Amino acid sequence: MEIREILEKSDALFAKGEAKEACAYLENCLQGACAESDWQSQLTIENELMGYYRSISHLDRAWEYAHKAIEIVGQHNLDETLAGMTTYLNIANIYRASGQVDKAMELYLQVEKVYKRENLEVDYRLGGLYNNMSVASLEAGKLSDAVEYGEKAVKVLEQVPDSADERATVYGNLAGAFLHSEQPDFERVQSYLDRAAGIFEKECRNSPHYCGVLAMKAYTAYLSKDLEGSLALYEKAMEETKRHYGENADYKRLVENYNAIRRKMANGTK
Repeated sequence: MEIREILEKSDALFAKGEAKEACAYLENCLQGACAESDWQSQLTIENELMGYYRSISHLDRAWEYAHKAIEIVGQHNLDETLAGMTTYLNIANIYRASGQVDKAMELYLQVEKVYKRENLEVDYRLGGLYNNMSVASLEAGKLSDAVEYGEKAVKVLEQVPDSADERATVYGNLAGAFLHSEQPDFERVQSYLDRAAGIFEKECRNSPHYCGVLAMKAYTAYLSKDLEGSLALYEKAMEETKRHYGENADYKRLVENYNAIRRKMANGTK
């Protein structure tokens, strides 16, 4: 099975916003890999499906593929390999999406250890890992850790070619860290958001990660009393989120925020 061709085709479908078609294609390829006893391709596809189902908040399905993937990791002694770490990283992200941040961080630290042992000091994978650790720290209320990991991610990714999507995502997450601190640094927040939005719009307009930056810009517009501007940004964020992920949990939160602002405007309140 030509796994590279499979990933290229599925990535192209995701990039065009055809996520359901990409998922169906991957699941069909997975059946073929199982029929051929091609466990390497099977593991790769299961990792892709884990990430997809997590992104649309279908965690039961994500865990289903996670259990299958971890079984392969164990059968083929991949616990201390880069292939195994890809699986652990995806499982950590599911833990984080499930609200189990401590378990996620345990796996992230395990992945970091292997990445450093394999000399991935200037590699998008290490940058992406630090970005995930930044988000997990923020969700755990550890703002200083969130900033530290975010800055580590930026330092790595700035040295990695073709990492625009990842860099923009990190800038957005750093904005979130400073926004949720006890004394928000709004100037720094806006600076990071502008950098993130600029990269997304110029270099990777179809990135699914653009949604989060739009949502944060909508929220900061609301905080600055620009309700009309906030509504316009929420509409854009809702459109992008629905296009990439469907009406997932993030989409529903955007709708709630949007409707709350509409009610404020209808009542003549600021």
